Amino acid sequence: MIGNSVAQALLFKIYRLLFNLKRRQYDARIARSDRREAPDETGRLVVSAQKITVFNDSSRDIFFPCYPLALAHSFWRAQELTIFSRLAPRLSGDILDFGCGDGSFASCFLSNARYGVDIDPDAIAVARQYGIYRAFSAFDDMDQNVPSGSVRYVISCSVLEHTADLAACVQQIARVLAPGGEAHITVPGWDFHQQLSRLGGENFAATMNKIMFHRNLLSRDQWIGMLRQNGFSSVTVQGFQPIAFTQRYFVLSLIGTLGKIMPALDGPLLRLLLPSLLKDVAQSVDGDHPGGANLYIVATRA
Repeated sequence: MIGNSVAQALLFKIYRLLFNLKRRQYDARIARSDRREAPDETGRLVVSAQKITVFNDSSRDIFFPCYPLALAHSFWRAQELTIFSRLAPRLSGDILDFGCGDGSFASCFLSNARYGVDIDPDAIAVARQYGIYRAFSAFDDMDQNVPSGSVRYVISCSVLEHTADLAACVQQIARVLAPGGEAHITVPGWDFHQQLSRLGGENFAATMNKIMFHRNLLSRDQWIGMLRQNGFSSVTVQGFQPIAFTQRYFVLSLIGTLGKIMPALDGPLLRLLLPSLLKDVAQSVDGDHPGGANLYIVATRA
C-alpha cells in the first residue's frame, strides 16, 4: 500500500467491508441470458436532460464536469472530458457515440452526432432529450440501423470494460467506420486492477471490479492486438490516472458522502477542492503514464 500509513490502511479496510456487503446485490444485476445482457445502469447518471456545469481551466486546457452529489465521479470523468474536449475541435463528419448512455457526458463537448448506441433503453430515453443525436440504435440492432462504413469517428467513453461480448463490440465499431475513420476510446485497463491490489489487496480489487461491472480489463498490448486483428491499421495507446489519482478518487468518494448526507455541502466542497482537482487532472492526462489505471486508445480503420 502506498505510504503504508495507518490512515490509508483503515480507509481501504472500510471500503472492503462496504463493498463485500454489496457483493450479492451487484451479482444479481450483471446476470445475462444468451447474447443479450441486462443493462447494468452504469450509463444512467441523470434522469432528465439537465445541463452539466463544466469548469474550464483555459490556462491548462482542462475541463471539469460537476455531476450533482458525485464528487469522485466528477473527478474521474474530468480526465476523460478533458481528453474528448481537446479532441472535439477536429471532429468533423458523422460521429457515432458507442455506449452513449444517458447522453450527459457527450453533452459536455458535442453538439451534434449522427448515432447514439446503447443497450439501455431507459438511458437512451434521456439521451434523446439532449437533442445531440440524430438517430439511436440498440447494440443488437446495429446491423439494421447503422450502415457499414457510414461514420468518420466513433467515440466511446468507459464502455468497453463493461461489455459481455467485447469482440462483438470491437467488430461493430470497425464495421461502421469508413476506411481511414478513427475510433477514440477511453477504458480502464489491467493496471487499474493492479492499482486496486496495491491499495487494498487482491480481494478488494476483485470486489471493486465486480461492483464497477468490469468484465474486460486488458493490457495495452492486448488492446493493440485485438484492434489490429479486427480491421484497424494503426493503434496508439496513452495511459492516464496514475495510482495516486486512483487513491484520490476513493478519498473523494468518502468526502462526497458528506455532500450526499447534507446536499447543501456539495457545492462548497467542490469549490474548496476544485483548484487542487484541476491541477490533478492536468497532471494525469498530460503525457503518457505507464501503469495508469485508464487508457486512451486511438485506432484508425484500415
